[in-house]
Amino acid sequence: MKRIAAALTGMFAKMGASQVARGMLKLAFGSGVARLISIASIPILSRLYTVEDFGLLSVFSSSMLLLMPLTTFRYAVAIPLPRSESAAFSLVALSGLLITASTIVIGVVLFLFAEPMLSVLGAEKIAPWWWLLVLGSAAGAVYEVLIMWGTRHRHYGIIARAQVVQAAMSEAIKIGLGLLSVQPLGLMIGQAVGYSGGTGRLLRLFQSDFRRLARRTTLYRIKIIARRYIGFPKFRLIAQIILVLSTQAPIFFTSAIYGVESTGNLGLAMMAVSIPFLLIGQAISRSYFGEIAHLALKEPQRIKSVFYGTLLQLLFISLVPSLILIFFGEPILTFFLGANWVVAGEMASILALMITPQLISSSLLRTFDVMDKHHQVLYLYIQRFALIACVYLTAYWLELDVLTTLWIYAIVTSLHYGIQLLAIIKTAKGWWT
Repeated sequence: MKRIAAALTGMFAKMGASQVARGMLKLAFGSGVARLISIASIPILSRLYTVEDFGLLSVFSSSMLLLMPLTTFRYAVAIPLPRSESAAFSLVALSGLLITASTIVIGVVLFLFAEPMLSVLGAEKIAPWWWLLVLGSAAGAVYEVLIMWGTRHRHYGIIARAQVVQAAMSEAIKIGLGLLSVQPLGLMIGQAVGYSGGTGRLLRLFQSDFRRLARRTTLYRIKIIARRYIGFPKFRLIAQIILVLSTQAPIFFTSAIYGVESTGNLGLAMMAVSIPFLLIGQAISRSYFGEIAHLALKEPQRIKSVFYGTLLQLLFISLVPSLILIFFGEPILTFFLGANWVVAGEMASILALMITPQLISSSLLRTFDVMDKHHQVLYLYIQRFALIACVYLTAYWLELDVLTTLWIYAIVTSLHYGIQLLAIIKTAKGWWT
């Protein structure tokens, strides 16, 4: 993989590609290989585990995504921004302290209330494994801190390799435990590893930097940097929680209203629709953020061209998979997953309407992180969550079937992503002009 990535990067360099393009290439390659591993395992997993197992996995995964931002208060996202290395490492140290304290609190809460909380979602079967939620969210938070440190230093190759290791470990565990009939726990253990695998390798790679900078880090400096970036916990923490709630709302609502079997179908459908973003959208978003954070300090006039160039790349990348899933989602998923997953294919065709607007808008929203426009991100997330909540509450009141509800959800959410993109462009114009 190293040789292929190096060869492709060299080709881009000869063509005069920008730093962001080379960064995108490395991350896209690593992310692509990682996601291909995950995609290749799905036909196997869909035959080892039941639809209900995948429903429980969906609730487990959504719950972990909700817990992870609570462990760092979103300070980890700010790591690429400070000018000095010592200030950036103070954010790393602050994140580590918050992870420790938050994990203890979350552990106590879930120990006492996991079963009644999960029973509301019809997923009380995973209550005995509350400890896995705690450990998985903590490990995932540590992984995020290390990834943001690597992004700061443009270690795109290291990040790419970590993603591949992460995916391989996750899917191997799911398949291995599935063959041993450890259901549904095998899926959940593998998912937890999928959020945190490769953390040890990243720690070893960055340990020399951390040891050197730790000597100059004090509690006073950590307090100063915490106040400097208070906007991240003040706005981005709430925004991230609302974002997770809005993106995972179909899972939570479907589990509570329609049951875990419908949730299992929906989980696979959402996974299929998210493939374009997971394959390359995440890599482009991370590389774009790292590049504009760097340009904001030295060459802010170049941000405009990077912004629109990234927008066009995302547009071209997303159109093809979107159209394929809209017209052929049902037969494709049924062929790969098996005859038991016809409903998942129908759901994927509906949700494919969101691929292009979601991919573009969500990736370019990172612009607001660099601009310190946290309040605007929060407002956008609140709007989306309110819209989605209205959709599902109305569906529950009218007793709509799950597919009709998904149609309404996909249309409303797509329109909101379009409005969000217009808001980003309007705000950013005053920054780079």
